[in-house]
Amino acid sequence: MENTDEKPAVASVSSHEPSGQVASISGPVLSLGPTRLLKNSEKNLLARLGLSTIPAAGWGGVLLVVLAELLLFCGAAGRMVSLQTSGQLDRVEEVQGMFWDMLTGAAKLTKTDTKVINTLHMITATLGHLILVPQLYMLVVFADEKLTLVLQLVLAMLVMVLALVMQTVRTVLEQNEPEGSDCKEEDTCLHRTWAWMLFINIIIFLTIIFIRVLFNMRLKNWIVRIKCVGPIIEFCVSRRSRDFQCLVLIITLSVTVLSGMILNTQQLYRSDQPEVIESKTVELLIDLVSAMVCMVGLLVLVLLYFYSHTSYSHTRVVAEHRVEQELVLLGERHKQVLVRDKTVSKTKYCPVTRSARPGESGQLLRPA
Repeated sequence: MENTDEKPAVASVSSHEPSGQVASISGPVLSLGPTRLLKNSEKNLLARLGLSTIPAAGWGGVLLVVLAELLLFCGAAGRMVSLQTSGQLDRVEEVQGMFWDMLTGAAKLTKTDTKVINTLHMITATLGHLILVPQLYMLVVFADEKLTLVLQLVLAMLVMVLALVMQTVRTVLEQNEPEGSDCKEEDTCLHRTWAWMLFINIIIFLTIIFIRVLFNMRLKNWIVRIKCVGPIIEFCVSRRSRDFQCLVLIITLSVTVLSGMILNTQQLYRSDQPEVIESKTVELLIDLVSAMVCMVGLLVLVLLYFYSHTSYSHTRVVAEHRVEQELVLLGERHKQVLVRDKTVSKTKYCPVTRSARPGESGQLLRPA
């Protein structure tokens, strides 16, 4: 007489197989429970209606990133070539010595040659404003925050150091101006104002990044629970506030870079005679083309912001009766879990929350 009782799942191991390796497994296999199927149906419904909270990764954003990288690196290289052709890098050894003195504080930086300070300022501004800050901006705006968290932290530290160096260079430059001189005479008032605004925006931007890093290190609940200050901090570093700060930063950066390039060209050639300027046509063309490439690269960064913002914002409108109809159909298909599985469980595991605590888990696994 055959035994018709159902046998439990057994893992059989062959005697010829090495110990610790399973040759075959027999028995029922666990499948997704009704709660997980309901969650998947909700995601599919939002995607079908165009209301998914997960933006589709299209090639448009990748092309904008590649184009911005190409333009900014070419523009930065062009600016360095322009500095070389105009003779501003002829005293590069003095620039290196001044930079080292600024870092170590070994010498007083008063009564220093203004041209050397201007050259140091142009080099640090080119590296910081056209290379480092845009890299961090693109990571924050377009890349996945959790995947690039460490890289964002490293770049944020580098940007902070370079921002402090650039601010120190500007301070030294102001200290070495002739007594009684006014910024209106040198036409530097506009650039100074935008430079200070950019410095403040960079500090705010870096602060948001550092706090969001702490949030991803599971310190968010502790920070948010601080009385009075916690909710304000949570709002100030939210995605909405961070994106707005990114937009303000890239606009301020573009205006500062443009005013700085115009001011540098004006200081180089305003005292030359027309005949001398005509003999420097190549230098002027290199300066003009590199400046245009830099500005186009910064414009692409603005377009990247709007592309990312549009991908994450819910601008599509769906008719109310269609949403209600889809929800009714969804409820009928998953009536079992919506009606029956209401009790709080202490043992069910939910892959979404990765927890089995009461009130957090609603997963129900069952054999197929």
